[in-house]
Amino acid sequence: MPFSPLHPTSRSGFTMIELLVTIGIMILIFGGGISAYLRLDRRQSLVNVCKELEQMARSAQKKARVGDRPEGCDRLNAYRISRTATGPDVISLQAVCDSGTSTIQTYEVPTIFTVQTITTMNFRVLHGGLEEEVGEIEVTASAPNYRCDFTVDNGGSISSTTISQY
Repeated sequence: MPFSPLHPTSRSGFTMIELLVTIGIMILIFGGGISAYLRLDRRQSLVNVCKELEQMARSAQKKARVGDRPEGCDRLNAYRISRTATGPDVISLQAVCDSGTSTIQTYEVPTIFTVQTITTMNFRVLHGGLEEEVGEIEVTASAPNYRCDFTVDNGGSISSTTISQY
């Protein structure tokens, strides 16, 4: 029996166009979701790096305030946060003594991030403030372009980490 508009036949299913449009929309939504997740993940990883460096600065300040001398240190002069000689993105916490420096802790910044600015910070013993005017650490990430930074003033006040897009 030939097809007639008066006698519709019951055909179930979707046309090829409907399937292609549906799959195309799903791919766009899924791709946008992955992109948003990757941006969020990169930003959160950068926050974690900055929080780790901020915690290292707080640890140096605390050790300096109480005069915590490491073993083998005859006279403690300061606690220092700086880049190490082993790599551009390795940050160290060191005790500065008359007999030399002693590395207490190191942190290797993941390779997807770059330490743009780091001021060597010497925390004074029994004071907790800096010997310099101000200390600053700035870390950046690319694709997407995020920057986080914090500062330490002469009195030892450590600012909270700020995240921005550039």
